[in-house]
Amino acid sequence: MTRVIIDTDPGIDDALALFLALRSPELHIEAITTVAGNAPVDRCTRNVFQVLELLHVEPRPAVAQGAVRPLERALRPAVDVHGEDGLGTLSRYRNPDGGPRYPEPRGSLAAVGAVDLILEIVGRSPGEITLITLGPLTNVAQAILRDRTT
Repeated sequence: MTRVIIDTDPGIDDALALFLALRSPELHIEAITTVAGNAPVDRCTRNVFQVLELLHVEPRPAVAQGAVRPLERALRPAVDVHGEDGLGTLSRYRNPDGGPRYPEPRGSLAAVGAVDLILEIVGRSPGEITLITLGPLTNVAQAILRDRTT
């Protein structure tokens, strides 16, 4: 089984990738880290929890929030492609009783941010972790920069 960290900015495309990865018998997901990209990072983080909720994943991998913007330019979320929430504007879907079809997901963040979590896990298991990057590489760049100085 391949041990992985998934670094993602879940819009519709990354949500599908997460569904596949979370159901793969070949992967052990150590952590999911989020980065701003398809949507602001807080929305991306919420979307990770939404996917975990929809799949009833237990135990859940650690989830850590990362970079709020790219290193060298302004954030340009893909609202026109992925909707306001990054997942096709799920809030528009209602149950027959009028309640939301996709209620607010539950979940709590790791005690450290994305960069620290990546460095911690990779540091504990050198050469054993595969990093799957689905979004902008801002967290990865920050981890490389921080690791280089230590």
